[in-house]
Amino acid sequence: MPILIEIPEQKATSFQKRQAVLLECDKNGYMKLEGKDALRPSVFFLSAEDQFPWKSFLEKLKVAWFRSANQEIPRAFQLQKRITDDILTEMDRIEEKDIPKVLAALRKNGFFKPLPNRIKL
Repeated sequence: MPILIEIPEQKATSFQKRQAVLLECDKNGYMKLEGKDALRPSVFFLSAEDQFPWKSFLEKLKVAWFRSANQEIPRAFQLQKRITDDILTEMDRIEEKDIPKVLAALRKNGFFKPLPNRIKL
């Protein structure tokens, strides 16, 4: 079962809360999501400036990492090497606004594959 997240109301979601799974990310901070709530459009995009529930996503992502449930994890966040328990514990203390920076640092250090330049439409 993919990681289901609640996307807050905003322009990119036609001002509706959306239940969605993250499909893809790119280097510029764009995210492709698939709605799981029967609302239209079923696929929508967020930019780096849009609201994304990083704290909730990270909590669910950590559980999937712990369970080694790669089928649940978006490809952009599938581990390429093990994250130590110390790092996982420190992640609990990260403020939501800093989570993208921490994930980018992990990517830079080889924990995830590099992101593509653009999302495939």
